[in-house]
Amino acid sequence: MKKLATIITLMGTAITASAQTVFNPLADEHAFFDLMHCTVIIILIFLISSFLLTLIKLFLDDRLKRIIIEKGVTESVIAQLLPGNQKEKNNSLKWFALLTAMGIGLTVVSFYMSSGVYVAVVMLFSVALGFLGYYFLQKRLNG
Repeated sequence: MKKLATIITLMGTAITASAQTVFNPLADEHAFFDLMHCTVIIILIFLISSFLLTLIKLFLDDRLKRIIIEKGVTESVIAQLLPGNQKEKNNSLKWFALLTAMGIGLTVVSFYMSSGVYVAVVMLFSVALGFLGYYFLQKRLNG
């Protein structure tokens, strides 16, 4: 929540830094471009840092498992110390379903060369189908 508040505050200060009397950020192309540029940079930094942190966590967990196994600790103690990676597997499955559905939606949009609100409707429908597919996959895997 703190990250979101910080991002909104920084974006708000970037918008209000333009000291003009009448400021419409959507009408001013240069300000809109700067806003989109800053937003994309922040999202890319977040994605790269979260990827690196997840990679480091997985590497260190694997290293810890190897050290524990080398010490000869029993299976029950290992299971208590190191919980399974079920959350990461579920998260990966969710992103796979969503990105696949979005790819199918973008393919449909590109075949019909539509524009405007139709693109948004197709994309929203494809994301909804992706979540539905994720739900059915989870239901099938868990039970």
